[in-house]
Amino acid sequence: MTKSFNPFESRTCRDIRNELGSALIESIRENSLEKVRTLAKHVLAVQDDPEVNGYVSDRLLRYKGVMEGVEAARLSPGDIYDIAHLLWQEGLFFECHEWLEQIWSSVEGREKTILQALIRSTAAFEFIAYGRTRGAFLAGSKALKVLVRNPDHIPKQIHIRSKVEELQRVLNALSGDSFT
Repeated sequence: MTKSFNPFESRTCRDIRNELGSALIESIRENSLEKVRTLAKHVLAVQDDPEVNGYVSDRLLRYKGVMEGVEAARLSPGDIYDIAHLLWQEGLFFECHEWLEQIWSSVEGREKTILQALIRSTAAFEFIAYGRTRGAFLAGSKALKVLVRNPDHIPKQIHIRSKVEELQRVLNALSGDSFT
């Protein structure tokens, strides 16, 4: 049994997080949560760990919220930044990272740099969620430098102002940490 769900310290947790995240990406593309539900049902059937089961149940609720947002806004998988915003708003930072990463390799120049900064931002928040303050500070600091220099080049659908403010608050809070 795990002390707490932590994909940075448990291979099982990492695999579950990664598999659920991949299933969500497919679900968004297919406009159906069926793959997520099937995977979650399997995980819940084979795991007797309350921490793992709590994580899976929480993810199901958040994924449902994202899919409802996609449907309400009539978004398609091509609406990359709108969907990234929905994922971010649900606190699904790993999934947002994976969602943005799918197009990162196909773009160039400033767009690639901005995407990398957005991906690093999501990584910073994912690190924070699991107490990895050093990684959060490093990823967040690199991201913030790019985001504050390029606000006019960031797609408006991502609502960057609030995200930059949130990242700045986190980095300010972390700046006093010794990162031991």
